[in-house]
Amino acid sequence: MPDDINVDFIVVGSGSAGSVVAGRLAEISEWDVLVLEAGGQPPAFAKVPFLHFGSDFTNSSYVNYYKKRPQKYSEQFAKNIVRT
Repeated sequence: MPDDINVDFIVVGSGSAGSVVAGRLAEISEWDVLVLEAGGQPPAFAKVPFLHFGSDFTNSSYVNYYKKRPQKYSEQFAKNIVRT
């Protein structure tokens, strides 16, 4: 990317909300939108649908780790618990 780029909007993060915001801003053809995302290039298997489910992301720089408070009902899939 050139050092002297001019944009109208910078969207930091292309998660569920960031990608929607960037998409909506890009609908105006006169506006230039730059989306910044953390990390480098994703691993090759990330481009193949469902191939990543058998992969171990725990030691990958592809995953961001956030400290959080323990949650009673979240991440039950990791504990093999299914609630019906």
